[in-house]
Amino acid sequence: MHVLSQVTFAKLFRDQETLIGRVPAWAASVAAHVPMAAEGRARMEAKVLRDGRLARRLETIANRGHLDGITIEEVREKMVAVGLDHEALISDDGELTLEEERIPSVLHFLNEDLFHGVLTNAGFRADRKALR
Repeated sequence: MHVLSQVTFAKLFRDQETLIGRVPAWAASVAAHVPMAAEGRARMEAKVLRDGRLARRLETIANRGHLDGITIEEVREKMVAVGLDHEALISDDGELTLEEERIPSVLHFLNEDLFHGVLTNAGFRADRKALR
């Protein structure tokens, strides 16, 4: 089978084992760079299997390579910079906790979808973006 469009493939076969089987690999790839509590990682995997938008976001995070070399301290600093509660999101052991209600925000953060406007310094979340 030849896949011409990953987006279309994902829409058509989102519930198929071939796509579902990728979620643990994407989660493992992200966890290799940003430590995650095991329970939180399991919650994240379950949540992205129920939400195609989050699944695409996790896939993008796993495949971009932008987390190479990042430390949990850098993650903590960047969370503060974009207004996230790092104390609620990172455990004392230095792992993302990934509570159910916070998973979308964490995935937006890890995909660099949270930013401040350059003129107003207002916080924004991008749902789609393209490199300049």
